[in-house]
Amino acid sequence: MEYSAWHSVIQDGNGAVVPMAKITVRSTSTGALAKLYSARDGSAPKANPFNADENGQVFFFVAGGAYTIKAEFGSQERTWPFVPVGTAAEYDIDSLALYLNSGVVYFQKYADLGTYVPLSYPAAAVVLADPDALKNGYYTNSGAGWVFGRALQDTISRLFITSGAVNAPTANVGQGINPSAPLVFYVDVTAPNTASVTLNVVGLGQGVVLNAAGNPLAAGEWLGRVMLTRETDGRYRIMNDPASALSAAQSATASDTARAASVAAKNQSESAKDQSVTAKDGSVAAKDTSETARDQSVTAKNQSETARDQSVTAKSQAVAASDSSGRSAVAAAISENNAAGSASAASGSASSASTSKNQAASSATTSTNEADRSKREADRAEAAAGGLINAVQFVPQTLTAPQQEQARANIGVQPVNVSTVGAALATPTPSETIGDGDRLSGLDPSGTGLKLFRFSAVKAWIQGWLTKAMVGLGNADNTSDANKPVSTQQQTALNLKLDKNAQAADSALLNGKTEAGLVISGSIANALAGKASIYKGDWQDETNYPIGTLLLVRDQTPARNIAMTVRISNGGTGFSTGGSTALLSGVWRNRGVYGYSGAIVSLVQRTE
Repeated sequence: MEYSAWHSVIQDGNGAVVPMAKITVRSTSTGALAKLYSARDGSAPKANPFNADENGQVFFFVAGGAYTIKAEFGSQERTWPFVPVGTAAEYDIDSLALYLNSGVVYFQKYADLGTYVPLSYPAAAVVLADPDALKNGYYTNSGAGWVFGRALQDTISRLFITSGAVNAPTANVGQGINPSAPLVFYVDVTAPNTASVTLNVVGLGQGVVLNAAGNPLAAGEWLGRVMLTRETDGRYRIMNDPASALSAAQSATASDTARAASVAAKNQSESAKDQSVTAKDGSVAAKDTSETARDQSVTAKNQSETARDQSVTAKSQAVAASDSSGRSAVAAAISENNAAGSASAASGSASSASTSKNQAASSATTSTNEADRSKREADRAEAAAGGLINAVQFVPQTLTAPQQEQARANIGVQPVNVSTVGAALATPTPSETIGDGDRLSGLDPSGTGLKLFRFSAVKAWIQGWLTKAMVGLGNADNTSDANKPVSTQQQTALNLKLDKNAQAADSALLNGKTEAGLVISGSIANALAGKASIYKGDWQDETNYPIGTLLLVRDQTPARNIAMTVRISNGGTGFSTGGSTALLSGVWRNRGVYGYSGAIVSLVQRTE
């Protein structure tokens, strides 16, 4: 931190220079001694107070603010209040305004930032060149201290693979960069992967590498210059397709060589063009045959799919048939490609075209056979499905009234109607409450008729059957308040209380007073009145000393512990037992005597 300088020459009221004056610098707002320094950077603390030099010169560095500076010389002193000191005086008003509005301060080292206290919050700062590169960066302060925001380096950083297998590499970020600061990384990969890749960035963590589509890498996708990001779940995701880009670059490099070969091939192709005309017709015929076979295969595939829809049970067979048809179609397409290839090869040789024709014819025959087999499988699946459906026919039945009656009788269920339970029970009147006179109905033990029970009888039966142990109240007794026993704990507490019917000794203590008639004695009241705090003895004519006070009294030779009358002595310089001066309050008792120069002094104590 840069501190501000203040210097002056100390002079007396006549303008004469005062050497070696004592200088004291205090904060005008708090009155506290200011921290002074002999160096601008605060590296050399200076005493406060200190002395001016032999020429009256005063010089020190201090943090900006308003100060009260006092100079003392002999019996004289001079004070300068509200002395403004600050580095703001070193700026033009425009540059100072720009600096204050920016709200950002810059430091070379992190330690300098730690000593800086912002004038307001929130504040921002930048550390530029700390020996620990990880501390360089942007900081914010909302009043609770400086918090690191982000590093000075860009948000993209290069990775260097240092160790690990091809599918599990370990990489480091660039020197002096916090691994968690960059948002994007790039790395040059020279050896392609053979399976999914797990990348470990030192200081950031290990995670699976995903391609641009979000899937683990396939073999060969980890190659070339790879750009990737760190996902929130700890995995790494590639932003580009490095393998394709590398392949394209290699293809571009090889294109010049291929172009020269292409020119030579073109000349040869034109020479063979005339020869291919003869074989063209045969090739076209082979192509037509192949297309016919493909159409037949498509038809067989449609039939197979129809068979699949007709039977769930034969689904796997129909799918197999469909797959077979698909294979036939693929074979036909291959045959077509072979025929087209034969046509191209015919430019070099007519015999090659003949061979292609034979291959296409053979492929067409194979496709026809596969289509026929698919149809047979589909027919068999359809037949099996039809038999299964016919074998599992279900015809729902409706029971007649006598059948329903018999079914109820078989399981012992009687219908509830007027003939079985009576009109009142067949259509009961709903009730939300129940009284002792209401009746409850139920079947008799034989199950042939109904019985009625008054609710009062049911309630009495329940009350006689239910016990307190059943509901977890085994320790409960229905005892009146007057008969409730006193527990051991209660009796122990009662034994500590003062009995209202006190014995004779207690009656004497109470002075015959009832509890309601007890009053505080005068001595206690005098002791409490205004004497709750520690007695200071600041009144010369005090007469009401606290209980326990010890005094020395002259002119008395009483027996020990005898009650005494104590007065303020004439002149108020001591205490005596005779005369007509003011009496001291309370009861005083002699605690001992001491004789000197023919006089007797007693040590007395107030006891009441």
